[in-house]
Amino acid sequence: MELVRHGRVCMNKKNKFARFITFSALLFIIVLLIIFNSDKENINYAIANNKNGNKCEPSIKKEIVRGSSLAPVINYGDGVAVDYNYYKCGRSIERNDIVIYNYSAQNKKIIKVVKVIPGDTFRVDTKDNTLFVNGEPIKNGRNENYILDGQGRTMIGLYEKSFNGRMNGNVYFLFGENQASIDSSAFGPVSGADILGKVIKIIPAAN
Repeated sequence: MELVRHGRVCMNKKNKFARFITFSALLFIIVLLIIFNSDKENINYAIANNKNGNKCEPSIKKEIVRGSSLAPVINYGDGVAVDYNYYKCGRSIERNDIVIYNYSAQNKKIIKVVKVIPGDTFRVDTKDNTLFVNGEPIKNGRNENYILDGQGRTMIGLYEKSFNGRMNGNVYFLFGENQASIDSSAFGPVSGADILGKVIKIIPAAN
């Protein structure tokens, strides 16, 4: 009887050891799969955020605004933190982004708001010169309808006819907050390649 019991004990030990080995092997495989998937996600994230495959770092610089075209949102003398790599890292230019634009006609950088992006429809109401985008009047920083002056109505009206009322390609309309602004109502649509960076923070001037 003792031999039989001893044999059963040995058999139980062997079964337990076999189950332990099987469990350990399965656990090892699961760990490998988790590591592989994590690495794959990291690779996909890096590719999605940087077309060159290198780590995409912000390039933030403080600029001082020397104009009032965006008042009261941004006033003369206010500072802005601009990320000059924001769009270079693969992000899209969105409606209502505050951006720095390379205004080559005067060889300087200007600050404006993106109001019309590719795919948007736009039209000018010739009764009161209101600019409509996707069927809605665009608003300024005071939540008022953006009203074009005579020159702006003519300029945007020409592109409305030329583009059949729809923005296409990598071009955008940029506007200020008032009629005194030099913006797309004066120089027309701009290429996305000339939009240098995005304002990520407004720094009010010290009183």
